[in-house]
Amino acid sequence: MRGIKIYNIINGVFYTLYGLWGMILPQWILSFFDIQTYGVYALHNIRAMWAAIALVGVLTLWKARSDSAVMVAMLMALVVGAFAVGRLIGLVVDGMDSGSAATYYEITFELIWMVIGLFLAKRAVKRAS
Repeated sequence: MRGIKIYNIINGVFYTLYGLWGMILPQWILSFFDIQTYGVYALHNIRAMWAAIALVGVLTLWKARSDSAVMVAMLMALVVGAFAVGRLIGLVVDGMDSGSAATYYEITFELIWMVIGLFLAKRAVKRAS
């Protein structure tokens, strides 16, 4: 269970800080990702999405060491996997330009991080039974 708790705490801290960054400084995070905004409505939507990401991080920290820590780790592994799936779909549908080579690194990291989370969850379930 120690690995699960560490996995959850890392995810919780990361997604809380990442979400707050995008919620408080949406133009900065968008420029970091080379995304153009078109008005206040776009900024409101970016703030809303990143606020949801921050909430996921806070909830993960809240439940990181509880009886539901295994379920939280599985959920976070699947959330990270969903980011990878979204990027893969983007590569297929949108193609790739010369500036998006980092996408491959992100996909690789997200898939590895997902596998680590699922492995830790499976191991914790086996130990509990």
